[in-house]
Amino acid sequence: PFISILYASASDLESNQRMEKGTRSGSARDVADFAMAGGCRRRRLIKFFQEDRGPCQAAAAATKLSETEGPREEKCDFCLDPKQVLRTLALLEERELAKRGLGVRGKGPERRESRWNEDGEAEAEASRKGEHGMRRQGHGSSGKVSYGFFFPTSTFPS
Repeated sequence: PFISILYASASDLESNQRMEKGTRSGSARDVADFAMAGGCRRRRLIKFFQEDRGPCQAAAAATKLSETEGPREEKCDFCLDPKQVLRTLALLEERELAKRGLGVRGKGPERRESRWNEDGEAEAEASRKGEHGMRRQGHGSSGKVSYGFFFPTSTFPS
């Protein structure tokens, strides 16, 4: 079994991208792309390690096996609640835009960029809804905030 927790912030990503050299070039962007993309995270991790197994939905049947029949697998955060993960990712994107003085408002074709209010409206919205697949962690007086993506404990079949 394993638990994977990924903590990331925009400033950390930018710092790591500036420090990357040689064969590591693009690694920080790959991690950010993994964290910010929708879809089964388990399947992407397995594919990264050049294995081919089904997504979490296919593994759901394995959770019904007894301990003697084989390993149990749990769904990743996206497969457990895709709508919540997509909402959380959208809020994170809006927060990053808000830090730059822009925001996205509305839904579907009605969405448009606009200036956020000075009272931190976007920050309050993100902090109220940042759960299920994401943890928000403050860093004392520095004012930095990290977001951690967490995945349930899983066992991969051998």
